[in-house]
Amino acid sequence: DIDLASFGATWERYIKDSTGLREESTYNARDYIIRQRAFLQRLLDRPRIFLTDFFYARYESRARANIHRYMALLEQEQG
Repeated sequence: DIDLASFGATWERYIKDSTGLREESTYNARDYIIRQRAFLQRLLDRPRIFLTDFFYARYESRARANIHRYMALLEQEQG
C-alpha cells in the first residue's frame, strides 16, 4: 500500500508525482499513455486499491477520483 499511497494524495501532489514518473519514462508519449491507462484501469478494476484497512479508509476514494481525473487527461492528450 505504501507504494500506491501517492494515488490518494491531494490532486496537486498526485499530478506532480505522475508528471515526475512520466519524465523518467523511456517510452514515447503514445506508448506511455497506452501503458499508463492500462495500468490505471487495472487498479480501478480491483475491488480495493489499498489492501490494508488503514490506507483503504484514508485514501481509497481520493485515489479513485485522482485516477479517473488523470485518465481523462491522458485520454484528451491521446485524442
